[in-house]
Amino acid sequence: MGSIVNKLYPAFVRTHLEFASAVRNFMTKSEINKVEGIQKRATKMVIELRGLEYEEKLRELGLTDLETRRKRGNLLQIFKIKKGFEKRVSEGTSRRHNSQITRDKQGGKMRDKFLLNRTATTWNLLPSEIAGTDTVNQFKAKIDRHMKSETWRRSVYRI
Repeated sequence: MGSIVNKLYPAFVRTHLEFASAVRNFMTKSEINKVEGIQKRATKMVIELRGLEYEEKLRELGLTDLETRRKRGNLLQIFKIKKGFEKRVSEGTSRRHNSQITRDKQGGKMRDKFLLNRTATTWNLLPSEIAGTDTVNQFKAKIDRHMKSETWRRSVYRI
């Protein structure tokens, strides 16, 4: 069902929607809704799925909403930084896992739009078996499984 969409959409459309999303951050809810609207329109093109809600269409097509994809991209970027595949950042300590992130305050203000600050809570709450993964591909597989689990859906990650 929707096999053409499954091949063409991720290759030609979603790549543009996600380009550099770990570095830049959408500033307003309006901008986020506009970008998500593009994916919603793409799912409407699958005739077999007409009448289904957006979330059901995504499930049938094996896609995720763009908010979840952005969070995954942010976590992947943090993983690469922590493992030394990208520029290194300062590390904190915690009870959850040994790769905790401390949020950066500049002049007493939290800079929430920066990658480390907007991702710190989500990263710090990851189970140690995910945060401690050795390779990028293993991390992607584990984070994808984790994001599909009920633990992810009921947790503060959704905030």
